[in-house]
Amino acid sequence: MLIGCGPDEPLLRRVARIADGWLAVGDQLEEPIARLRGYAAQEGRGDGALRVVTMLRIEGGEPDGWRAAAAKLEAAGVDELSLAAPPDAPPKDGLRQLLAAGEAVRS
Repeated sequence: MLIGCGPDEPLLRRVARIADGWLAVGDQLEEPIARLRGYAAQEGRGDGALRVVTMLRIEGGEPDGWRAAAAKLEAAGVDELSLAAPPDAPPKDGLRQLLAAGEAVRS
């Protein structure tokens, strides 16, 4: 079970205590992820006990920007990344951007 919540201490402590992972929101995640890992250790849960999952919204058509954003999230400790098309993109354009972004962040 993933728990989606903000980075406030009581919330992250709950994630560390009872969840399989944290569904994180935002792109400034390094410090909250470090705290979450510390709380998990206090609960006697090892390093691999919790997954951190977040979403990267694809804005514009810049593969280098997508790669950089994904690398930043990975360096912060994100384990799994979902991609989201721009909300105003027509479906065909959004799908095209998602496929391009998927290729970019895997390379």
